[in-house]
Amino acid sequence: MNILLADDEHMVRIGLKSMIEELYPSENTYYEVGNGKEVISAIKKYSIDVAFIDIKMPLMNGLEAIDNCKEISPLTIWVILTGYADFEYARKSISLSAFDYILKPIEIDTLQNLFEKIKSKKENKFKENNSLFSHDIIESFSIATQFGVEGTEFLPVGKRDFILYQFYINYIDAKTQSAIKHTLYQNIYNYCSNNTSIVNYSLFFTSEDNLCLVCDIADASPLTHFLAIQSECFDQYALSIFWGNRKTVREIYGISQRINHISNLRIVKDCKKPQLIMDLEATPEITSLLSFADSISAIIDACIEQNQSGFYRSLGCMNNNGIYRDVFSYVDKSVLRSYLQRSFFMDFSFNSFDDLLRNLEKAFGIIQSMTLNFDTITKVTEFVKTNYSQDLGISRISELFQLSPTYFSKQFHEKTGQKYIDYVTSVRIGEAKKLFTNNSQITVKQVAEMVGYSSERHFSNVFQKLTGYLPSVYPHNL
Repeated sequence: MNILLADDEHMVRIGLKSMIEELYPSENTYYEVGNGKEVISAIKKYSIDVAFIDIKMPLMNGLEAIDNCKEISPLTIWVILTGYADFEYARKSISLSAFDYILKPIEIDTLQNLFEKIKSKKENKFKENNSLFSHDIIESFSIATQFGVEGTEFLPVGKRDFILYQFYINYIDAKTQSAIKHTLYQNIYNYCSNNTSIVNYSLFFTSEDNLCLVCDIADASPLTHFLAIQSECFDQYALSIFWGNRKTVREIYGISQRINHISNLRIVKDCKKPQLIMDLEATPEITSLLSFADSISAIIDACIEQNQSGFYRSLGCMNNNGIYRDVFSYVDKSVLRSYLQRSFFMDFSFNSFDDLLRNLEKAFGIIQSMTLNFDTITKVTEFVKTNYSQDLGISRISELFQLSPTYFSKQFHEKTGQKYIDYVTSVRIGEAKKLFTNNSQITVKQVAEMVGYSSERHFSNVFQKLTGYLPSVYPHNL
């Protein structure tokens, strides 16, 4: 914090600074003045967080100085320094504009208690301001998505030092995506909540379900460095980060849309460290690289959907496009290989453009041979009925039965008319009903654990939704 020490006695300033340093070493920057007019000059020149100000000073007393500074620096916290003779005078100052007062000679315990109060006040004020800021940002993005960017200009956020970071998880598997998003969200939230250099921030998911961070911050380099370190916490190339900065919400929303437009670059370029959108757009080969990446994305989609005509049409377009053979030399082969392996759940090995096409065709053939038929569905449903207390996530089932998670989920729904997760839930709740019926002494917690729920509360909510009864009264009301 920036702390102003205003007292006409030099030794008082030195002693106060020494005690604060003892309590909070190397945390603060100090400015010293000896009269009321110098207080006004310091407030105009520096961004003061906390000002300790003596009542009796030359040229202008402390309360007059505070009165002159309220409009100049409305966020400054004022603390009156006073002796016993001016005790009543100091107490009255609290009703005017001072945050608190401390008596001379100053005791270190009193000073520590004061700083705890100041810290609490600043934290509460930050939370209040940040809640309003975050609400405006999220509402702005929602309005812009639904009605166009013009609507954002009516919101009170105004011009600021906006910076936006957008995160992409390079996994198709929903469970892995969710786990990474949860960890990333928590780490970023903790950093932003405890970093005083960030004036305000908003952390949310866009309409495309990408994690997005918008900050008001003068120097973003420490935050950018922190996010670069975050990308190292996950598997290589698992996370891609793009960023940009502007002065208005309308412009920052535009940055978000531009990032969406080029986000497929992460398929062919290492983007684990934050990539500045302006630099990427200025890259000479950006158009051809992005076209190449979009084609790869279309092929992956066709494979997952088992769209044979769509797959061979997209593959043929790549093969017949002479430019793509040249573009392949700009592609980061390690990044592309990693992305394909995560998408298809199989190894890829290629050094040339033709090798890549052969690998893609081979992968499609393997996926076709693993077509989910009713025999496989029967095996899956029997496995669920027998192992309902275990982890039955799509990722585990897909691994056990050697299927693509996305393809398995889609085919299970199409062939049974029921979502896989809904089927698992129905089996578990059916078993829970049997347990309650056959054992009147069994607890809700015991049943929840026996049918595969780690949270008793979640189990109770699901049970009531499917049966219409709270588990604690079932089956007594039947």
